[in-house]
Amino acid sequence: MAHPEAVLTTLRAIKNTLSTLERNFQDGSIEIHNSYRLLQNAKTNFDRISTEIPENVKYHCFPELMSVFENEGISDTQSSINTCGDFVVQRRREGQFSLPWISVSRHQLQIFVSRGYTGKRIAEHLGCLVSYIYKRLKAEGLSPRDKYSNITDNKLDTEVKSLHSQYPNAGAEMMNGYLRAKEIFVQRQRIHMCLNSIDPVSSAGQWAQVINRRSYHVPSPNSMWHMDGHMKLIRWGFVIHGAIDGFSRLYKELESKQQIFLV
Repeated sequence: MAHPEAVLTTLRAIKNTLSTLERNFQDGSIEIHNSYRLLQNAKTNFDRISTEIPENVKYHCFPELMSVFENEGISDTQSSINTCGDFVVQRRREGQFSLPWISVSRHQLQIFVSRGYTGKRIAEHLGCLVSYIYKRLKAEGLSPRDKYSNITDNKLDTEVKSLHSQYPNAGAEMMNGYLRAKEIFVQRQRIHMCLNSIDPVSSAGQWAQVINRRSYHVPSPNSMWHMDGHMKLIRWGFVIHGAIDGFSRLYKELESKQQIFLV
């Protein structure tokens, strides 16, 4: 039994998947293993509806695409092995009870800073103290605030114009993502200025399409209360619940019970 709506929906989803893979490939931000999985899912669902598709429709491209991803996956794995050393530090324990000594090079710190890592995030990634990371950053003359690329306004305009010609409906956030895929990190204000100078009409149209947050309105006191509970201390016999008046924002009730059924 044919299901034309389901077939069209599946074909539309497959088209979106292929468009996404093509866009990621053009941006240079494609991930081989994830893309191969998406392509496999698309082929599986295409095979499910193949009986409902005319014979003149050619769909032998899936095996060819998968072979391309499989071949690329070999080189991708090899390159990941070569680059993983940038995120691994050497550890050496000098005493029986002391913390292990680690060595973080300037090149590693530059990579983390260029990718927008904060000092705390770098310490969590390497498994060391935050103070040590800030000490190493200061010694090397680096700062997490220096994560923005040193690119001139003319070069940035050229990059944004090139991306805008490919994705004319992209806003500031999407344009920022495309630039990050090219390892170009700039302030959001500079992206807004570039888009306004390139296509001011589209910028105005995107501003007009923004959905405004609805206003919160309560007509009078005690007409609406908001109640909530805190259950994280229940194992110690504390069940906290409270209520607030929506009009005046005043607490109407805040109590702690020892039994949950009394709430």
